[in-house]
Amino acid sequence: MIKQIEPDFEMRPGYGILLRLIAVFLLSSMFMLVKLAADMGVHVLESLFYRFIFGFILMFGYLLSGPGLGSIKTTRLPLHIFRTVIGVIAMGLSFWAAFLLPLPELATISFSSPLIVTIFSIIFLHEVVGRRRWTAMIIGFIGVLIVVKPSGVDVPIKGSLVAMAGVIITAYTFILVKMLSTTESSTTVVFWYTLLAIPLLGVVIFFVGKPHPPIIWAILIAIGLLGAIGQVALSESIKYAPMSLVSPMDYSNLLWSTLYGYLIWNHWPSASMWVGAPIIIGAGIYIALRKDSLQKIKG
Repeated sequence: MIKQIEPDFEMRPGYGILLRLIAVFLLSSMFMLVKLAADMGVHVLESLFYRFIFGFILMFGYLLSGPGLGSIKTTRLPLHIFRTVIGVIAMGLSFWAAFLLPLPELATISFSSPLIVTIFSIIFLHEVVGRRRWTAMIIGFIGVLIVVKPSGVDVPIKGSLVAMAGVIITAYTFILVKMLSTTESSTTVVFWYTLLAIPLLGVVIFFVGKPHPPIIWAILIAIGLLGAIGQVALSESIKYAPMSLVSPMDYSNLLWSTLYGYLIWNHWPSASMWVGAPIIIGAGIYIALRKDSLQKIKG
């Protein structure tokens, strides 16, 4: 039986919410730069490779200056490797979707992640989901269909399919991370993910990598740093506040995505997004709150 890691910190909800908001802003900014880099001729896989390279440098420096390398010892390397492969595929699809879709539509489709995670929790973690959460999931998926519109009139169908594939695989990585978190700290999980992804992507960089002017290198470095800091902040937020409290902060992504889309690409979200987004967000918040209330009752 796996022993759960006991927290050595006190609950500080305000701090947890602040960390989550910062994480969402950083990751929204990262996707903006990924889209900008793609517009400037940078291959999506190249951006992905440097996301991990510069992220690892930052992570390694953090370990040397703080917890030390001993803090990332693990006995679950095979699961870390599997999580890395799945995680790289998921992030690659998300980066590609950022190139294919306007940012607000991408953000809105990504909001369906809690719905997919709930389904995977039933399949892989054997969680029991009642009628109310099933209803919320169905309503949430109706919201996704409204945004995507299979006709592809408002939102490119190829970009929608890539984005949904990324969301589904990302949701599965959440399940893997939950499995790892029974014995591993968030720092350990992020470190091994970042380290193991480098050789995996190092193979493809020989085919897609090319020289760049300084401005593009600055963007690639920023992608790596924003991604690493954002991911750690995301993981740390749930140490100080319940998931049901911090997860609704993820929807602030829509604010940043809309702002970046308008200021940089002069894009205003489609009418279908304004209808579908509240439905998806509402369903996601309900599922989080309902799950938290049931856990308290059981506790």
